Amino acid sequence: MNKTNFSTVLVGFYTRLLLLLIVLSLFLQTALSSAGLPVYLDELLMVNALACLAVKSWTDKTAKAFFKIYILSFFLLIVLSINSIGVRSYFSILFQIFIHLKFIVFFSFLFVFFQGERAKSLVLFFLVVSLVFMFLNIFTGSLFNAFFDKPLQLRGGFARPIGIQGDTASLGTTLAIAASFYICHKENIQIKAKLLLMFLFTVLILLSSVRTALIVLPLIFLWWFKDSFKTFLLATFFLVVAAFSFKSSNYVDELVEITVQNVEWTVENPVESAYIRGIMIFFSFEVANTHFPLGAGAAMYGTVMSDDSPIYTEIGLQDSRFFIEKDGIYDSNFASLLGEFGYLGLLIYLILFYKVITLPERLGVAKLSSEFKFVFFLLILGYSIATPIFMNTYPAFWLSLIAVAAYLPVKKTIKEPVQHNKLIASEHNQ
Repeated sequence: MNKTNFSTVLVGFYTRLLLLLIVLSLFLQTALSSAGLPVYLDELLMVNALACLAVKSWTDKTAKAFFKIYILSFFLLIVLSINSIGVRSYFSILFQIFIHLKFIVFFSFLFVFFQGERAKSLVLFFLVVSLVFMFLNIFTGSLFNAFFDKPLQLRGGFARPIGIQGDTASLGTTLAIAASFYICHKENIQIKAKLLLMFLFTVLILLSSVRTALIVLPLIFLWWFKDSFKTFLLATFFLVVAAFSFKSSNYVDELVEITVQNVEWTVENPVESAYIRGIMIFFSFEVANTHFPLGAGAAMYGTVMSDDSPIYTEIGLQDSRFFIEKDGIYDSNFASLLGEFGYLGLLIYLILFYKVITLPERLGVAKLSSEFKFVFFLLILGYSIATPIFMNTYPAFWLSLIAVAAYLPVKKTIKEPVQHNKLIASEHNQ
Protein backbone atom coordinates (compact mmCIF):
# COMPACT_ATOMS: atom_id res chain seq x y z
CA MET A 1 0.00 0.00 0.00
CA ASN A 2 1.54 3.33 -1.08
CA LYS A 3 1.61 6.47 1.02
CA THR A 4 -1.41 8.10 -0.70
CA ASN A 5 -3.64 5.05 -0.24
CA PHE A 6 -2.56 4.70 3.40
CA SER A 7 -3.43 8.36 4.08
CA THR A 8 -6.85 7.90 2.46
CA VAL A 9 -7.59 4.81 4.55
CA LEU A 10 -6.39 6.54 7.71
CA VAL A 11 -8.55 9.64 7.08
CA GLY A 12 -11.54 7.41 6.28
CA PHE A 13 -11.11 5.44 9.50
CA TYR A 14 -10.66 8.59 11.59
CA THR A 15 -13.71 10.38 10.13
CA ARG A 16 -15.90 7.32 10.80
CA LEU A 17 -14.62 7.11 14.36
CA LEU A 18 -15.22 10.83 14.81
CA LEU A 19 -18.79 10.56 13.50
CA LEU A 20 -19.43 7.68 15.89
CA LEU A 21 -18.16 9.74 18.82
CA ILE A 22 -20.31 12.71 17.79
CA VAL A 23 -23.45 10.57 17.54
CA LEU A 24 -22.76 8.90 20.89
CA SER A 25 -22.09 12.23 22.57
CA LEU A 26 -25.39 13.61 21.26
CA PHE A 27 -27.51 10.60 22.22
CA LEU A 28 -25.80 10.14 25.58
CA GLN A 29 -25.25 13.80 26.44
CA THR A 30 -27.42 13.58 29.59
CA ALA A 31 -25.59 10.52 30.90
CA LEU A 32 -22.18 11.90 29.91
CA SER A 33 -22.75 15.22 31.68
CA SER A 34 -23.79 13.34 34.82
CA ALA A 35 -20.59 11.30 34.59
CA GLY A 36 -18.54 14.48 34.88
CA LEU A 37 -17.05 14.46 31.37
CA PRO A 38 -15.80 17.78 29.92
CA VAL A 39 -18.56 20.38 29.46
CA TYR A 40 -17.17 21.32 26.08
CA LEU A 41 -16.81 17.78 24.75
CA ASP A 42 -18.93 18.57 21.69
CA GLU A 43 -16.73 21.57 20.87
CA LEU A 44 -13.62 19.36 21.10
CA LEU A 45 -15.22 16.97 18.60
CA MET A 46 -16.06 19.94 16.37
CA VAL A 47 -12.42 21.04 16.35
CA ASN A 48 -11.51 17.58 15.09
CA ALA A 49 -14.21 17.74 12.41
CA LEU A 50 -12.91 21.13 11.28
CA ALA A 51 -9.34 19.75 11.20
CA CYS A 52 -10.49 16.85 8.99
CA LEU A 53 -12.15 19.34 6.64
CA ALA A 54 -8.99 21.46 6.51
CA VAL A 55 -6.84 18.43 5.63
CA LYS A 56 -9.32 17.29 2.97
CA SER A 57 -9.38 20.79 1.44
CA TRP A 58 -5.84 20.25 0.14
CA THR A 59 -7.03 17.59 -2.30
CA ASP A 60 -10.81 18.08 -2.64
CA LYS A 61 -12.38 21.10 -4.36
CA THR A 62 -15.69 20.81 -2.50
CA ALA A 63 -13.93 20.63 0.88
CA LYS A 64 -11.79 23.61 -0.13
CA ALA A 65 -14.89 25.66 -0.99
CA PHE A 66 -16.48 24.81 2.37
CA PHE A 67 -13.30 25.64 4.29
CA LYS A 68 -12.98 29.01 2.52
CA ILE A 69 -16.53 30.02 3.38
CA TYR A 70 -15.94 28.99 7.01
CA ILE A 71 -12.84 31.21 7.25
CA LEU A 72 -14.75 34.06 5.60
CA SER A 73 -17.68 33.63 8.01
CA PHE A 74 -15.38 33.60 11.05
CA PHE A 75 -13.66 36.78 9.86
CA LEU A 76 -16.97 38.55 9.22
CA LEU A 77 -18.26 37.74 12.72
CA ILE A 78 -15.02 39.09 14.20
CA VAL A 79 -15.56 42.35 12.32
CA LEU A 80 -19.19 42.46 13.50
CA SER A 81 -17.96 41.99 17.11
CA ILE A 82 -15.96 45.20 17.20
CA ASN A 83 -18.15 46.57 20.03
CA SER A 84 -17.25 43.68 22.35
CA ILE A 85 -13.49 43.86 21.72
CA GLY A 86 -11.90 45.34 24.82
CA VAL A 87 -15.04 44.63 26.86
CA ARG A 88 -14.87 40.83 26.74
CA SER A 89 -11.78 38.63 26.60
CA TYR A 90 -10.45 37.61 23.19
CA PHE A 91 -10.98 33.97 24.11
CA SER A 92 -14.66 34.57 24.94
CA ILE A 93 -15.24 36.40 21.67
CA LEU A 94 -13.47 33.86 19.47
CA PHE A 95 -14.95 30.86 21.25
CA GLN A 96 -18.47 32.29 20.99
CA ILE A 97 -17.98 32.90 17.26
CA PHE A 98 -16.84 29.29 16.94
CA ILE A 99 -20.08 28.23 18.66
CA HIS A 100 -22.15 30.45 16.36
CA LEU A 101 -20.73 28.64 13.32
CA LYS A 102 -21.36 25.06 14.45
CA PHE A 103 -23.73 24.36 11.60
CA ILE A 104 -21.04 25.20 9.00
CA VAL A 105 -18.61 22.75 10.57
CA PHE A 106 -21.17 19.95 10.83
CA PHE A 107 -22.69 20.45 7.38
CA SER A 108 -19.30 20.68 5.66
CA PHE A 109 -17.93 17.65 7.52
CA LEU A 110 -20.99 15.51 6.78
CA PHE A 111 -21.28 16.49 3.13
CA VAL A 112 -17.60 15.95 2.33
CA PHE A 113 -17.29 12.60 4.14
CA PHE A 114 -20.81 11.11 4.49
CA GLN A 115 -23.13 12.35 1.76
CA GLY A 116 -25.53 10.09 -0.15
CA GLU A 117 -26.93 6.85 1.23
CA ARG A 118 -24.76 6.95 4.34
CA ALA A 119 -26.37 10.23 5.39
CA LYS A 120 -29.87 8.86 4.69
CA SER A 121 -29.13 5.75 6.76
CA LEU A 122 -27.91 7.89 9.64
CA VAL A 123 -31.09 10.01 9.49
CA LEU A 124 -33.22 6.86 9.69
CA PHE A 125 -31.12 5.56 12.59
CA PHE A 126 -31.51 8.86 14.47
CA LEU A 127 -35.26 8.91 13.93
CA VAL A 128 -35.84 5.27 14.92
CA VAL A 129 -33.81 5.62 18.12
CA SER A 130 -35.61 8.88 18.95
CA LEU A 131 -39.05 7.31 18.46
CA VAL A 132 -38.20 4.18 20.45
CA PHE A 133 -37.09 6.24 23.44
CA MET A 134 -39.97 8.71 23.07
CA PHE A 135 -42.56 5.94 23.32
CA LEU A 136 -40.58 4.29 26.10
CA ASN A 137 -40.71 7.63 27.93
CA ILE A 138 -44.47 7.99 27.32
CA PHE A 139 -45.24 4.47 28.57
CA THR A 140 -42.99 4.63 31.65
CA GLY A 141 -43.69 8.27 32.56
CA SER A 142 -41.84 9.55 35.61
CA LEU A 143 -39.62 6.44 35.81
CA PHE A 144 -37.88 7.47 32.59
CA ASN A 145 -37.20 10.98 33.89
CA ALA A 146 -35.99 9.63 37.22
CA PHE A 147 -33.53 7.31 35.44
CA PHE A 148 -32.03 10.28 33.57
CA ASP A 149 -32.32 12.50 36.67
CA LYS A 150 -34.49 14.98 34.79
CA PRO A 151 -37.40 16.98 36.31
CA LEU A 152 -40.89 15.89 35.29
CA GLN A 153 -42.91 18.50 33.38
CA LEU A 154 -46.64 18.15 32.81
CA ARG A 155 -48.86 19.46 30.05
CA GLY A 156 -52.57 18.65 29.85
CA GLY A 157 -52.16 16.24 32.74
CA PHE A 158 -49.55 14.19 30.86
CA ALA A 159 -45.78 14.02 31.33
CA ARG A 160 -43.86 15.78 28.57
CA PRO A 161 -41.48 13.25 26.99
CA ILE A 162 -37.76 14.05 26.86
CA GLY A 163 -36.62 10.98 24.89
CA ILE A 164 -33.01 9.95 24.40
CA GLN A 165 -32.23 13.64 23.83
CA GLY A 166 -33.02 14.34 27.49
CA ASP A 167 -34.85 17.49 26.41
CA THR A 168 -38.40 17.97 25.12
CA ALA A 169 -37.47 20.82 22.77
CA SER A 170 -34.73 18.76 21.10
CA LEU A 171 -37.15 15.89 20.66
CA GLY A 172 -39.63 18.18 18.92
CA THR A 173 -36.86 19.61 16.74
CA THR A 174 -35.94 16.08 15.67
CA LEU A 175 -39.49 15.34 14.54
CA ALA A 176 -40.14 18.67 12.79
CA ILE A 177 -36.94 18.65 10.72
CA ALA A 178 -37.36 14.93 9.96
CA ALA A 179 -40.87 15.71 8.67
CA SER A 180 -39.46 18.25 6.21
CA PHE A 181 -37.04 15.60 4.95
CA TYR A 182 -39.34 12.62 4.54
CA ILE A 183 -42.25 14.60 3.10
CA CYS A 184 -40.43 17.09 0.88
CA HIS A 185 -36.98 15.98 -0.27
CA LYS A 186 -38.07 13.59 -3.04
CA GLU A 187 -39.76 14.98 -6.13
CA ASN A 188 -41.67 11.87 -7.20
CA ILE A 189 -43.62 10.97 -4.03
CA GLN A 190 -47.37 10.72 -4.65
CA ILE A 191 -49.65 13.11 -2.80
CA LYS A 192 -51.38 10.25 -0.96
CA ALA A 193 -48.05 9.12 0.50
CA LYS A 194 -47.24 12.71 1.48
CA LEU A 195 -50.59 13.10 3.25
CA LEU A 196 -50.05 9.84 5.13
CA LEU A 197 -46.57 10.94 6.22
CA MET A 198 -47.96 14.33 7.26
CA PHE A 199 -50.63 12.67 9.38
CA LEU A 200 -48.08 10.39 11.08
CA PHE A 201 -45.68 13.24 11.85
CA THR A 202 -48.56 15.41 13.11
CA VAL A 203 -49.48 12.71 15.63
CA LEU A 204 -45.84 12.27 16.67
CA ILE A 205 -45.33 16.02 17.11
CA LEU A 206 -48.48 16.31 19.22
CA LEU A 207 -47.25 13.43 21.37
CA SER A 208 -43.95 15.25 21.86
CA SER A 209 -45.91 18.27 23.21
CA VAL A 210 -43.68 20.78 21.34
CA ARG A 211 -45.70 23.66 19.89
CA THR A 212 -42.88 25.06 17.75
CA ALA A 213 -42.56 21.82 15.79
CA LEU A 214 -46.09 22.24 14.43
CA ILE A 215 -45.01 25.11 12.14
CA VAL A 216 -43.70 22.56 9.64
CA LEU A 217 -47.29 21.65 8.71
CA PRO A 218 -48.55 25.02 7.34
CA LEU A 219 -45.21 25.47 5.56
CA ILE A 220 -45.75 22.24 3.63
CA PHE A 221 -49.31 23.29 2.83
CA LEU A 222 -48.04 26.69 1.69
CA TRP A 223 -45.76 25.00 -0.85
CA TRP A 224 -48.47 22.70 -2.11
CA PHE A 225 -50.89 25.58 -2.61
CA LYS A 226 -48.35 28.28 -3.44
CA ASP A 227 -50.10 29.06 -6.71
CA SER A 228 -53.39 29.74 -4.91
CA PHE A 229 -53.22 31.70 -1.67
CA LYS A 230 -56.96 31.27 -1.08
CA THR A 231 -56.59 27.50 -1.27
CA PHE A 232 -53.68 27.70 1.16
CA LEU A 233 -55.73 29.71 3.67
CA LEU A 234 -58.60 27.25 3.34
CA ALA A 235 -56.30 24.25 3.83
CA THR A 236 -54.66 25.92 6.83
CA PHE A 237 -58.08 26.62 8.33
CA PHE A 238 -59.08 22.97 8.08
CA LEU A 239 -55.68 21.96 9.51
CA VAL A 240 -56.24 24.21 12.55
CA VAL A 241 -59.78 22.90 13.01
CA ALA A 242 -58.49 19.33 12.84
CA ALA A 243 -55.80 20.10 15.43
CA PHE A 244 -58.33 21.65 17.78
CA SER A 245 -60.61 18.65 17.30
CA PHE A 246 -57.87 16.33 18.51
CA LYS A 247 -59.29 13.89 21.05
CA SER A 248 -57.20 15.28 23.89
CA SER A 249 -58.99 18.64 23.81
CA ASN A 250 -57.72 19.59 27.29
CA TYR A 251 -54.20 19.14 26.02
CA VAL A 252 -54.77 21.41 23.01
CA ASP A 253 -56.57 24.00 25.18
CA GLU A 254 -53.55 24.13 27.47
CA LEU A 255 -51.22 24.62 24.49
CA VAL A 256 -53.28 27.61 23.35
CA GLU A 257 -53.58 29.04 26.87
CA ILE A 258 -49.83 28.81 27.48
CA THR A 259 -49.05 30.48 24.15
CA VAL A 260 -51.47 33.37 24.77
CA GLN A 261 -50.19 33.83 28.33
CA ASN A 262 -46.56 33.95 27.18
CA VAL A 263 -47.34 36.66 24.62
CA GLU A 264 -49.32 38.72 27.16
CA TRP A 265 -46.51 38.50 29.75
CA THR A 266 -43.93 39.65 27.22
CA VAL A 267 -45.96 42.58 25.89
CA GLU A 268 -47.29 43.86 29.23
CA ASN A 269 -44.16 43.60 31.41
CA PRO A 270 -41.09 42.08 29.72
CA VAL A 271 -38.80 42.65 32.71
CA GLU A 272 -41.04 40.71 35.11
CA SER A 273 -42.14 38.16 32.52
CA ALA A 274 -41.75 34.46 33.32
CA TYR A 275 -41.32 33.70 29.62
CA ILE A 276 -37.57 33.86 28.97
CA ARG A 277 -37.82 33.58 25.16
CA GLY A 278 -40.10 36.61 25.15
CA ILE A 279 -37.66 38.51 27.37
CA MET A 280 -34.72 37.72 25.10
CA ILE A 281 -36.55 38.60 21.89
CA PHE A 282 -37.97 41.86 23.32
CA PHE A 283 -34.64 43.13 24.61
CA SER A 284 -32.66 41.93 21.58
CA PHE A 285 -34.39 44.69 19.60
CA GLU A 286 -33.54 47.22 22.31
CA VAL A 287 -29.87 46.15 22.27
CA ALA A 288 -29.77 46.19 18.46
CA ASN A 289 -31.32 49.67 18.38
CA THR A 290 -28.95 51.02 21.06
CA HIS A 291 -25.86 49.62 19.36
CA PHE A 292 -27.05 50.13 15.78
CA PRO A 293 -26.01 48.89 13.26
CA LEU A 294 -23.63 46.17 14.53
CA GLY A 295 -25.11 45.07 17.85
CA ALA A 296 -23.27 44.48 21.14
CA GLY A 297 -20.74 41.98 19.73
CA ALA A 298 -20.01 38.29 20.33
CA ALA A 299 -20.19 36.97 23.93
CA MET A 300 -22.37 39.90 25.00
CA TYR A 301 -26.02 38.84 24.76
CA GLY A 302 -27.96 35.60 25.05
CA THR A 303 -25.06 33.23 24.44
CA VAL A 304 -22.99 30.67 26.33
CA MET A 305 -20.07 33.04 26.83
CA SER A 306 -22.15 36.06 27.86
CA ASP A 307 -21.88 35.50 31.63
CA ASP A 308 -21.97 38.78 33.61
CA SER A 309 -22.18 40.79 30.40
CA PRO A 310 -22.44 44.56 30.97
CA ILE A 311 -25.34 44.54 28.51
CA TYR A 312 -27.54 42.82 31.10
CA THR A 313 -26.87 45.66 33.55
CA GLU A 314 -27.51 48.18 30.78
CA ILE A 315 -31.03 46.80 30.16
CA GLY A 316 -31.76 46.18 33.85
CA LEU A 317 -31.83 42.38 33.84
CA GLN A 318 -28.68 41.63 35.86
CA ASP A 319 -30.73 40.56 38.91
CA SER A 320 -33.13 38.32 36.99
CA ARG A 321 -32.91 34.67 38.05
CA PHE A 322 -32.78 33.65 34.38
CA PHE A 323 -29.48 35.47 33.91
CA ILE A 324 -28.04 34.48 37.26
CA GLU A 325 -28.81 30.79 36.70
CA LYS A 326 -28.33 31.00 32.88
CA ASP A 327 -31.75 29.40 32.52
CA GLY A 328 -32.99 29.61 28.94
CA ILE A 329 -31.16 32.83 28.02
CA TYR A 330 -30.00 31.28 24.74
CA ASP A 331 -33.29 29.61 23.85
CA SER A 332 -33.83 32.01 20.95
CA ASN A 333 -31.09 32.02 18.33
CA PHE A 334 -32.82 34.93 16.61
CA ALA A 335 -32.52 37.02 19.79
CA SER A 336 -28.88 36.01 20.34
CA LEU A 337 -27.87 36.92 16.79
CA LEU A 338 -29.83 40.18 16.74
CA GLY A 339 -28.47 41.29 20.12
CA GLU A 340 -24.83 40.38 19.37
CA PHE A 341 -24.56 41.33 15.69
CA GLY A 342 -27.40 43.79 15.10
CA TYR A 343 -29.72 44.01 12.12
CA LEU A 344 -26.86 43.96 9.62
CA GLY A 345 -25.17 41.01 11.31
CA LEU A 346 -28.41 39.01 11.52
CA LEU A 347 -28.96 39.49 7.79
CA ILE A 348 -25.35 38.51 7.00
CA TYR A 349 -25.62 35.42 9.21
CA LEU A 350 -28.81 34.20 7.51
CA ILE A 351 -27.26 34.79 4.08
CA LEU A 352 -24.21 32.78 5.15
CA PHE A 353 -26.48 29.96 6.32
CA TYR A 354 -28.25 29.87 2.96
CA LYS A 355 -24.96 30.06 1.03
CA VAL A 356 -23.41 27.20 2.99
CA ILE A 357 -26.39 24.84 2.72
CA THR A 358 -26.76 25.50 -1.02
CA LEU A 359 -23.02 25.45 -1.82
CA PRO A 360 -23.04 21.87 -3.25
CA GLU A 361 -25.88 22.90 -5.57
CA ARG A 362 -23.98 25.95 -6.79
CA LEU A 363 -20.90 23.79 -7.34
CA GLY A 364 -23.03 21.44 -9.45
CA VAL A 365 -22.16 18.33 -7.43
CA ALA A 366 -25.70 17.69 -6.09
CA LYS A 367 -29.14 19.30 -5.95
CA LEU A 368 -32.03 19.93 -3.56
CA SER A 369 -35.70 19.67 -4.50
CA SER A 370 -37.48 23.02 -4.67
CA GLU A 371 -40.10 21.87 -2.16
CA PHE A 372 -37.51 20.85 0.41
CA LYS A 373 -35.57 24.11 0.09
CA PHE A 374 -38.74 26.17 0.56
CA VAL A 375 -40.02 24.25 3.60
CA PHE A 376 -36.60 23.62 5.20
CA PHE A 377 -35.32 27.20 5.12
CA LEU A 378 -38.57 28.71 6.37
CA LEU A 379 -38.75 26.02 9.07
CA ILE A 380 -35.22 26.77 10.29
CA LEU A 381 -35.93 30.51 10.19
CA GLY A 382 -39.04 30.00 12.31
CA TYR A 383 -37.25 27.61 14.62
CA SER A 384 -34.45 30.13 15.21
CA ILE A 385 -36.96 32.34 17.05
CA ALA A 386 -37.84 29.75 19.69
CA THR A 387 -34.74 27.51 19.88
CA PRO A 388 -30.91 27.73 19.79
CA ILE A 389 -31.03 25.94 16.42
CA PHE A 390 -27.55 27.08 15.27
CA MET A 391 -25.67 27.27 18.59
CA ASN A 392 -26.83 24.13 20.38
CA THR A 393 -24.86 21.09 19.21
CA TYR A 394 -27.76 18.67 18.86
CA PRO A 395 -30.07 20.75 16.61
CA ALA A 396 -27.09 22.15 14.66
CA PHE A 397 -25.91 18.60 13.87
CA TRP A 398 -29.43 17.36 13.10
CA LEU A 399 -30.33 20.17 10.68
CA SER A 400 -26.94 19.69 8.98
CA LEU A 401 -27.46 15.93 8.65
CA ILE A 402 -30.97 16.39 7.23
CA ALA A 403 -29.74 18.96 4.70
CA VAL A 404 -26.91 16.66 3.58
CA ALA A 405 -29.23 13.65 3.30
CA ALA A 406 -31.74 15.69 1.26
CA TYR A 407 -29.23 16.28 -1.53
CA LEU A 408 -30.00 14.34 -4.69
CA PRO A 409 -27.39 13.26 -7.25
CA VAL A 410 -27.11 15.39 -10.37
CA LYS A 411 -27.97 13.56 -13.57
CA LYS A 412 -25.11 14.06 -15.98
CA THR A 413 -25.85 14.10 -19.71
CA ILE A 414 -23.25 12.39 -21.87
CA LYS A 415 -22.29 14.49 -24.87
CA GLU A 416 -21.10 12.80 -28.02
CA PRO A 417 -17.57 13.70 -29.12
CA VAL A 418 -17.36 16.42 -31.75
CA GLN A 419 -15.36 14.22 -34.15
CA HIS A 420 -18.01 11.50 -33.94
CA ASN A 421 -20.75 14.00 -34.80
CA LYS A 422 -18.76 15.28 -37.77
CA LEU A 423 -18.26 11.73 -39.07
CA ILE A 424 -22.00 11.03 -38.90
CA ALA A 425 -22.74 14.28 -40.74
CA SER A 426 -20.18 13.42 -43.42
CA GLU A 427 -21.63 9.98 -43.99
CA HIS A 428 -25.12 11.47 -44.20
CA ASN A 429 -24.02 13.96 -46.88
CA GLN A 430 -22.49 11.15 -48.96
